[in-house]
Amino acid sequence: GAPHADMAETARLCEALGMRTAVQVTDMSQDPLSFTKNCPVMRIPSNGPAGRTPERYKTRLYDLDNDPGQTRPLDEPAVERQMIDKMVRVMAENAAPAEQFERLGVSAPGH
Repeated sequence: GAPHADMAETARLCEALGMRTAVQVTDMSQDPLSFTKNCPVMRIPSNGPAGRTPERYKTRLYDLDNDPGQTRPLDEPAVERQMIDKMVRVMAENAAPAEQFERLGVSAPGH
């Protein structure tokens, strides 16, 4: 079967080492991902701003061959669109959940 961890046991072990733990599971998906062998998937809310406000973060593309230090971002809307389209295609091929497309501010194929 798929590897798994007993979250309560993991938390107990961490707290025994003096680490504070807190995980809030808001939902157990009734629609498992294709690669989870029909195991339910936990949905855990993000505590950081990246998961809630994708509009705050800019896309940056670099030409790594000519700018390995990533000091000069490209301003190439056509290349950015190509990269987004490739990312969306790979996400769909790997059964990314709808929430991931939404979080990134992109549309799932066919939507």
